[in-house]
Amino acid sequence: MIRSTLRFIGWAVAVALLSFFGTATLCLAQSDTARLQGTVSDAQDAAVVGATVTVTNIGTGREASVATDEAGFYSVPALPPGHYRVTIAQAGFRKTVRELDLQVAQIAVADFRLGVGEVTESITVEAGSPVIDLADSAIGEVIEGRQVTELPLNGRNFTQLATLVPGVTRGMPSGQATGAGGNSETFRYGEAGGASLAVNGLRPQTNNYVLDGIDNNESLVNTIVFFPPADAIDEFRVQTSVAPAQFGRAGGAVVVTSLKSGTNAWHGSAFWFNRNTNLNAKEFFSPGPTPSYNRNQFGGTLGGPIRKDKLFIFGDFQALRKRVPGSNDVATVPTDLMRKGDFSELLAGAGPAGNPTGLSAPITILNPPPGSNSWVMAHSQTSFPQAASIRRVWLTSMLFRSPIVPRQSIRVATRFFRTITACEKLAKTGTTSTFALISS
Repeated sequence: MIRSTLRFIGWAVAVALLSFFGTATLCLAQSDTARLQGTVSDAQDAAVVGATVTVTNIGTGREASVATDEAGFYSVPALPPGHYRVTIAQAGFRKTVRELDLQVAQIAVADFRLGVGEVTESITVEAGSPVIDLADSAIGEVIEGRQVTELPLNGRNFTQLATLVPGVTRGMPSGQATGAGGNSETFRYGEAGGASLAVNGLRPQTNNYVLDGIDNNESLVNTIVFFPPADAIDEFRVQTSVAPAQFGRAGGAVVVTSLKSGTNAWHGSAFWFNRNTNLNAKEFFSPGPTPSYNRNQFGGTLGGPIRKDKLFIFGDFQALRKRVPGSNDVATVPTDLMRKGDFSELLAGAGPAGNPTGLSAPITILNPPPGSNSWVMAHSQTSFPQAASIRRVWLTSMLFRSPIVPRQSIRVATRFFRTITACEKLAKTGTTSTFALISS
């Protein structure tokens, strides 16, 4: 009984795994791979039943074979973008061979007409009719790999090329999808517009990004998660009409990107884009030297076979090194004399440089009453932005006769000012709380 139960559990797990991986494969195939379909007929336009249709990827040697049905129809799904050789063979007819290109997320139609003859005879179609999308009503364009690598791209942001498609713009220049605010994943390409694509007047947040069949949408401002390097992209499609059923999710554009793959031949590339101060220009009326700006973007790709016709590898690398002048920020810190308890520099007109603090009025230095164990700034329940405006500390105290604080009081004052600083930092967040500044 136990053995039967274990056997049943094993079969259930096996079926569940097969169902899961089988469904995942089909879903991925519907997302970024192509499908080739069409009809095979004879010279009298009669359907050829049972003809063998073999589709071979010339780069990797991968083959897929199907047979035509009673209507002469065939369909070969899950074909990665690339260059293919299609062979049609049937007894009593001459073999027909044709080469064609399939693009990302394409439903291509290729019809064949066989001539009577021996199978050993073949007809090679070298300049046949182009593959057309008769089975797909989607409207859009495909940006091919050569366009991605050879067209000028400031910052190497591939989404800039999507604006070549009619109806696609960058949208609002200061929108969150551009990365201008620095609060989204797109900040890495904020100089080049991020992933902001306004399609047919819709907001940039209504697009759907797919990378090699995987969802590539981030949930902060609904743009893109990963920007693939331009040299690693095989091609990408921008569909601007209503999304087909296999995509869904959004009413804007569907941007389907396919990365390059290894083939039976080793191939690769290297690039380096440099911008520096010596090559930069400045405005004609701007005085002084040319503003400093140094930017280096470099990387490369490499792919090839591990086992010919079976296993391949492809990798890419891209790095960015940028150096620009930082902004000038001013911060107030204690001087060396203050660290020793000498606050004479806080007196207006005093100090080694006349008035190093720039204060218009002297600072009153207070001494806690003898025996007191607490300095209380405030105790109220209010918002910190209001409490942070309270800069004075009211105490039952008396003035120091000298601007030099006694050594035994430095420890107390240090704790007090640290507490004030911490509360002022909290004040910037707008937190509401009950607080009391007490030092002992």
